[in-house]
Amino acid sequence: MKIISFGDTNYIPYVISGYRNLKSINKHHNFTIYCHEREMIDKIKQIEPLCDAQYYPSHYDTVNANNEFVSNGLLQFKKIKLLQDCVDEYKKVFYYDCDVIIFDDFISDVEQMLNHHNIVYKLYRQLNRFNTDEITSIVNSGTLGINKSSDSDLLFEVFNEKSKQFPSPTLNIEEYILTYFYNNYKTNHCLISDKLNLVNGHDCIYSYEEIKALNPKSFHPTYSKKSHDITKEIVADSVFWKTIDISKLYTKIELAKKFNKWLYE
Repeated sequence: MKIISFGDTNYIPYVISGYRNLKSINKHHNFTIYCHEREMIDKIKQIEPLCDAQYYPSHYDTVNANNEFVSNGLLQFKKIKLLQDCVDEYKKVFYYDCDVIIFDDFISDVEQMLNHHNIVYKLYRQLNRFNTDEITSIVNSGTLGINKSSDSDLLFEVFNEKSKQFPSPTLNIEEYILTYFYNNYKTNHCLISDKLNLVNGHDCIYSYEEIKALNPKSFHPTYSKKSHDITKEIVADSVFWKTIDISKLYTKIELAKKFNKWLYE
């Protein structure tokens, strides 16, 4: 199974730490980081000479004139196009965001799932603190397994079509379209459990103590505090954020360091 990731120059510290996290479970040999800018390659190689870093051609940098993609939206757009190209080439692919903290080998579990299913999704989950064990139907794109199949062909066909109707330049286009596909098309798929990959969400930020208690094989700190000052927009938009002590939240790097899993420094 081919393991891939994608990012820009700002993502290099996460790439290095993520690569070393993969090394800790002996899964780095099949890994390639695809780079948004050519200069990323030399910077990565200076630190990790054996890390396979490749430039992803920029034929999607010039987007449809009818769509107004901001920088982040374009990166997410290219991320799915990259997945499509890699699935065509390698047949069995696992996409992994390099900010995922790996405690144990969950990638072998995903590979086993792909022996029986064509698409392996991770969904956002709500916290038990809201007295619910309900799994939402929103797809998280930080971990995603795909086999070359009629299901994957359909997924990329729908993605290419829906991307022309991209509703907002600030929306995560890949999660918007993956969620639409998951909810509207019947495919041979399965879900990554919280035991394999626990993930934050807009309304469910796990604390360090909760992560330790749940003991997942990996944790994706998306929606973590990006700095010591959480954005006012998020606080204003969410009742959840008003119920917790924001000063006790960690950034992605701070949290990885708490678990001794920040391996860039």
